[in-house]
Amino acid sequence: MTNKLLSIKASFFPIRLIAYAKNDVEIEVTIQNNTDEIYWTECDIELPDAISLSKDKKLVKGRSRVGIVGPDASVTKRIKIYGRESSYPDFYPIKLTAYGFDQEGKIQTHSTKSVKLRCEKLDH
Repeated sequence: MTNKLLSIKASFFPIRLIAYAKNDVEIEVTIQNNTDEIYWTECDIELPDAISLSKDKKLVKGRSRVGIVGPDASVTKRIKIYGRESSYPDFYPIKLTAYGFDQEGKIQTHSTKSVKLRCEKLDH
């Protein structure tokens, strides 16, 4: 068991973006509550400039409501990430910060995790 009050897991579907093309992946964010409390959870996501949270414009920071998570339970949310014609092959760092709010709306705990999204050029 981890010593963090909230822990974050992340995975991508599909596992990579395609470089130099409009396409998208979903990041599946799972927040595990390692306490005896119930929390409302939200997750901040920060991207580099080459990718976006919006299909039609540049959006590199956002917050998503994930949901209510009980003691020793987890909650999951999928968030779309978009590549563009200017998205070049690389491993893009993504910063995730999960927040646990109490019933009064105060942040009681948070956790941060960095993951990398692979972007590859397809050979024809």
